[in-house]
Amino acid sequence: SWKPPLAGLLGLQELSVSKCSQITAEGLTCYVMKGASRLKTLCLSFCRLAVTDELATELLFGFGLESLDLSFSTQITDSPFQAKPLSVIRELRIANTTVTDAAIEAISQCAPHLEVFDAGFVVKLTDRGVLALTKRCSKLRTLCVCNTQITDASFEAFARCRHLESLDASWCLRATPQALAIWAQAAEL
Repeated sequence: SWKPPLAGLLGLQELSVSKCSQITAEGLTCYVMKGASRLKTLCLSFCRLAVTDELATELLFGFGLESLDLSFSTQITDSPFQAKPLSVIRELRIANTTVTDAAIEAISQCAPHLEVFDAGFVVKLTDRGVLALTKRCSKLRTLCVCNTQITDASFEAFARCRHLESLDASWCLRATPQALAIWAQAAEL
């Protein structure tokens, strides 16, 4: 049902409602997203009840957001990321979610201008997802893949990221002690 936008939101460009357990998907779409037409940054981390697959799809592709934080939205699946339209998203945080390499591959295809990507503690992330991301998202500046299943192959792929300024690959226990040397050698090529 149609609801009038909240007048106070009209000029809003950035909104964080992290850990607001009372936020609903309906409230976000009816009041906030339709009322805040200038909104570019939205943080919904820890809003487990509000962030459904359907809402995540709308946020990724329907509102022109440049920065979206869905971290700790443990109920979302790969589905929202596999809708195929292009997205203007430049920063995406999906830390501690249950998405897989399939979602990361889809993100790399629909969001080629991605600059910041946080998939820390996405325990189903492997080299396959990182390879797709580093191949298609050439503007990556900040990348967090801590506590994932990546191996030395991902460190070789990091060399493709010519704009990379920050990398968090801590607690990636499948990488060997040679991982940094592999990265350095690949960067020289």
